[in-house]
Amino acid sequence: MSELKRPSVLAGLIAEGRADPITAEERAIVAEIRAFYEKKYGHGGREPRQTRKSA
Repeated sequence: MSELKRPSVLAGLIAEGRADPITAEERAIVAEIRAFYEKKYGHGGREPRQTRKSA
């Protein structure tokens, strides 16, 4: 199954001039947080959680 990419609300606000685009420094911070999360939890956080089966 291919992953659908939704349009960003922020992208629309940036296009309208109502928000500032993300800076290179902010993009690097996000990349570090994402890498830490993926290393700790083993995935990008977009996979569905496994449901716990009751006994």
